[in-house]
Amino acid sequence: MEYQQKLLLVTAILVAVALYIVFTTVPAPGPESSREAEALLLKSTGFGKGLADYAYSYSDMSDGYKTSYSLIRAGDAGFVEIRNPLSTKRVYLLPNDTIFCIQYPINESCVSVVNNSEMGNYISFVQSKFFNDTNILKAESAMEELVKKGYLRAEPAIVNRTVGTAACSQVRYIIDYSNVTVDEAARYGIGTQSPKTYSLYRCIDSEGGLAYETSLAYSDKGVMHTKLTSVSAFRKGAAAITPPVSLSGDAIGTFRKEREQQVKLATCHTDKTGLEKDKCISDIAFNLKRKDICELSASKRDTCLLSIVSLTKDETICQAISDAGMKDSCYIELAGAYKDSSYCAKVADASKAQSCQDAAKPKPVSGGNETSQNTTGTSGSASGTVDIDKFLDVVDKDGMDDGNASAGNATAGNETQGGNANPP
Repeated sequence: MEYQQKLLLVTAILVAVALYIVFTTVPAPGPESSREAEALLLKSTGFGKGLADYAYSYSDMSDGYKTSYSLIRAGDAGFVEIRNPLSTKRVYLLPNDTIFCIQYPINESCVSVVNNSEMGNYISFVQSKFFNDTNILKAESAMEELVKKGYLRAEPAIVNRTVGTAACSQVRYIIDYSNVTVDEAARYGIGTQSPKTYSLYRCIDSEGGLAYETSLAYSDKGVMHTKLTSVSAFRKGAAAITPPVSLSGDAIGTFRKEREQQVKLATCHTDKTGLEKDKCISDIAFNLKRKDICELSASKRDTCLLSIVSLTKDETICQAISDAGMKDSCYIELAGAYKDSSYCAKVADASKAQSCQDAAKPKPVSGGNETSQNTTGTSGSASGTVDIDKFLDVVDKDGMDDGNASAGNATAGNETQGGNANPP
């Protein structure tokens, strides 16, 4: 009995010590394999230090919003190309000039932005994409501190993977700021409402340290956010940078317009989820008449494509629609838009054939005036405005199966409504 009591006492003491070790703010040294993973992470953080000439391409996918970057550094000159779903921007950082070009929505314009205060912040953002020894040293110091204080914990296992054609070693780790001090929170830029826990992995070239893939996931106010960075190409050595010979167009004015829509589109991804997100993207695609943006609207993709066909008169849209009923409605829209009954041959549902023929008939001319501008139901009132919310509601409810998409007034003629992410 006395032996059992002593055993219980010893067990209680051991449990108390174990709890103290677990919950103390000073982390115990990890196993050797964890140290190996931490060393690999630190090596990847220092990648790019001392590099002068290189070409580098990668993409960021933030909550489904993709931005691609291509960079060239050649001595004192640099080049950055940035592609997002709306535009392509090119910046030439030359010894005696800085040239900014933007292609949006179709045409490209270029301008010199040396000493241009309006473009200053954006050019600084572009320059930050290049490797910078000062910033790399700060990042190395920050990671060492996070590991030392136990805020960064790497899993012991290192998994060999292939990303594209590159072999790399994957390390999973957690960054947890739950127990940071007030001073540390200020230094790390962590507010009282900021997320505290982040789950990450990097797949790293164990020899050179380049992270071919980096994933970040965290929850903020009950919404999960993700970011995936993938490297498509990296090469050391100088490459040619060829700036445009002639500068023309209002590149800065175009940039303002693109920026406004880009913020709206990015906000659809970062601030909304599910059907609300798809609807937000679909509205922007409708306002811009962009079928490529419809491709981002997931569950609203087909309704989005159908909503813009009468505005763009682009028959490739009908070919892209998956839903059979909406595809038929799309060809009816084209028949009405072009007043061309040949599109009716592509309508699969025989019950819609007459509606298509009716839509394709020219409007009668009265009083010597030209045919009415309201050629199709989905093109709205004579003013050309459309209530996209009502239109999509009709499509969602019955898939336009009533066959009147082009023959009548499917929507009221109200104005449409338009829809923060890191700047691309």
